Amino acid sequence: MTACPDGRPPAPITNVSSPLKNGLRAAQGRAAEFRGSERAKEFVKLAETLFWPNDGRKSQDGFFDGLLDNAMSRFLTGLLLAGLWFALVLSGPAPLVAATVLLATIGVLIEYSGMTLAAHPPLRRGLVVVAGCLPLATTLTGGATLAAGVTAGILVVIAICMTAGPALDSDQRFALLTSGVLAVAYIGLFAAHLLLLFRLPAGRLWLLFLTCVTAAADTGAYYCGTLIGRHKLCPLVSPGKTVEGLIGGLAAAVATGLAVAHFAKLPTAVALIAAAVAAVCGVAGDLTESVIKRHAGRKDSGRLLPGHGGLFDRVDALIAGTPAVYYAVRYLVHG
Repeated sequence: MTACPDGRPPAPITNVSSPLKNGLRAAQGRAAEFRGSERAKEFVKLAETLFWPNDGRKSQDGFFDGLLDNAMSRFLTGLLLAGLWFALVLSGPAPLVAATVLLATIGVLIEYSGMTLAAHPPLRRGLVVVAGCLPLATTLTGGATLAAGVTAGILVVIAICMTAGPALDSDQRFALLTSGVLAVAYIGLFAAHLLLLFRLPAGRLWLLFLTCVTAAADTGAYYCGTLIGRHKLCPLVSPGKTVEGLIGGLAAAVATGLAVAHFAKLPTAVALIAAAVAAVCGVAGDLTESVIKRHAGRKDSGRLLPGHGGLFDRVDALIAGTPAVYYAVRYLVHG
């Protein structure tokens, strides 16, 4: 609708039929009801979550800035990472896959040690990173040495604690010990299963399956929890997670797992079990990282990935779900 030549706004259209007028009035009434409804508030909350996840911009003037700065950065970063990872998993040389997993594990351990051992000197944190990498490093020579890598890593952590000097009191030394053991027995050990899964027959397809299932579970849980979430799952650890989100993520993971299994010619029954267990383990991994971040007073594990936070924030669910998928495939498919 254009303005009049003299600049005045155009006159309203009056020559419309009564049924059309009644329809327009009804539509205006429904729009007015929606603006004041709980559903409208939920929509606004979803938009703010998507476009202003980390700052306080809530004005209409910042809407498009938030859209471009946050949603686009999240989308482009995620698209780039997904494309590189899928290309690597499907056709990359095995040594390059192993090197990528090792470098990613080092990055996660650096973020982890920065949160749990922030008061300790860089050298001590670096030694914990080395200890956490030992399970993965020994896996490079074969899965039979995985236990040796975990044992070596824990022994290194004990040595770090015993040689830390008198400056640490008993509480600080115990915190160093528990943080170091978790770095080895959780991050290092679970990440090593990525390579064990990759080495199985059809391991590339199963690793692709795990990636898709984890991403689907995360996406389904996020949107179901945001739109219809009412019952808190674990409010003391992660107030934003809901039971509805867990169910939505589980459903999305199972549906995606069955779709990937169909196109990749993977066993359907095993894919169903692996997808469901991986989704549940992924939530446990996400909650575990939430405990770590809450203890450290952090919202994100780092700032490496624009729009996503740190590397640990992106792979926590993937790491947690890997052993479940590996052992499901190993014992249900290969006996």
